[in-house]
Amino acid sequence: MILSDVGQARVRGYLYVLERSLQASLLPAIAADAVREVESHIRDRVAETEPLPDERAALERILAALGTPTRVARAYSLELSVEEALVTGRFVATLRVIWLLASTTIGGFVAALLLITGYTSGFGLLVVGVLTAVLPAHFGLEIGDGSFSFGPFSGVAGRELHSGSGVVVLCVVLGLGLLVLTHKGARAWMRWMRTRISRTHTNEALERVRATAGMLTDAARARSLERSIDEAVVTTRLVATLRVVWLFAAMTVGGFFGAIVIFVGYISGAAFLGIAVAHLVGGGGVVMMFGEPQRGWWVPPFCFVVGFSLIVGTHRGARAWIRWIGGRIKSLEPSSVAVNLRKV
Repeated sequence: MILSDVGQARVRGYLYVLERSLQASLLPAIAADAVREVESHIRDRVAETEPLPDERAALERILAALGTPTRVARAYSLELSVEEALVTGRFVATLRVIWLLASTTIGGFVAALLLITGYTSGFGLLVVGVLTAVLPAHFGLEIGDGSFSFGPFSGVAGRELHSGSGVVVLCVVLGLGLLVLTHKGARAWMRWMRTRISRTHTNEALERVRATAGMLTDAARARSLERSIDEAVVTTRLVATLRVVWLFAAMTVGGFFGAIVIFVGYISGAAFLGIAVAHLVGGGGVVMMFGEPQRGWWVPPFCFVVGFSLIVGTHRGARAWIRWIGGRIKSLEPSSVAVNLRKV
């Protein structure tokens, strides 16, 4: 079938709406690739179809089988967002998918509530660990009346506040462990949702789009992790380093324990800096030495030196650890790296 000017205009209109819908959530280059594949599919189907009973009816059948432009864009955007979160393992990408799925189905909303609760609780424990290290007289583990809680001290009679270094380590272990478990649950849920999406939103055009522009291969999974490692080693940025530490913590048991050591080092350094600032601002910073609180003039410079040294030493250790693991990863086949990434 050879389309008339009216038929060509109908196809152009369909592709225009599709491109605008895709650009709302995807990069322009990715959206353009997807539109080209859909256009190629439409042209092929038109060439194979007889104009029966007329051109308009035949063309509408082709477009109806493909789906409305907004439906195709929504299915593809969601699937690509899920794939990005699974490949990169980045927290922001994961939260974006959780939000998208929560706004589409009741099941997604319930699952998002559970996951957000897990993430919030994990971050809360890490924050309590930092505050316990900085303000041990006000934050820590409160025990009494047959119950316990982490957070600020309530001052209720019969309840005791424990805020030693063991409590700080406990908060880091529990917080990081809860974050890792929640993240693994989120990724398992996204893998299951991706399978459902590919089964319920599929046709020949979408399959062609997935094959050419949507799905990242095992080699791409490995390259994504290697790029994150190279960024952390080359740029020395704290955020890039923490991102890789987080990925390693979610991949292996050894990575989890290594992340605990690194987080404890960063938090301890930040705690000493916080004590120094609190002492300078309002005299609230206290250092326990020889079993007694020390409040002398030497406390701020001492805490600055110790805190800065801890942060720098921890950062250098983290980067050395990342370089060592990066060397091991780069010695593996891309498919082997991808297998470990899919388990995260």
